[in-house]
Amino acid sequence: MVPGNLAQYGSLVLALACIFGFFNRHAVGGNDLDNAKGNSVGARARTHEQAIIITMVFELAGRDCLPILFFFLFCAKFGYQLGIFGA
Repeated sequence: MVPGNLAQYGSLVLALACIFGFFNRHAVGGNDLDNAKGNSVGARARTHEQAIIITMVFELAGRDCLPILFFFLFCAKFGYQLGIFGA
């Protein structure tokens, strides 16, 4: 059913994955949005203030809201099969 010690250490593995994923999404998401912001301001398509507001909205949505949704969808589908929530 559950291979190896995954049932015993499943919560620890999940917590470490969440911590590392949190730092990774901040770094990657911030870099991507700054590149897009620089291009739009440089081309004078947006003002600096508009670009910062748009960046804040999409950074929050893509960095904080979507991973939480995907986490809950993953847990709903695979959580009991992997032994994350116990028996």
